Amino acid sequence: MHNVSTCPKILDPCYFGIDMPTYTELIAARYDGDEKGIADEIGADTVTYQTLEGLMDAIGLPENKHCLGCLTGSYPEAFAKKRALEARIEFEASG
Repeated sequence: MHNVSTCPKILDPCYFGIDMPTYTELIAARYDGDEKGIADEIGADTVTYQTLEGLMDAIGLPENKHCLGCLTGSYPEAFAKKRALEARIEFEASG
């Protein structure tokens, strides 16, 4: 079985109102983006993700017109940056 995603790996939670999982619940964060580890966990032969560049090409707007925090870890607002750093430290300490 081969799984393909039309989205890049979601590595970080969203802090702007989307009910997004924590780092612990995000499979790509737990495997640090390692597609082989993700495939093994879900029972697939391989897993392939869309690239960020491919997503931006498909949308047709430049990256600076979107919040990509959940895909890049780079948040456009100070509170989200602070909260993400705190959550990342907590996540890394737990595991």
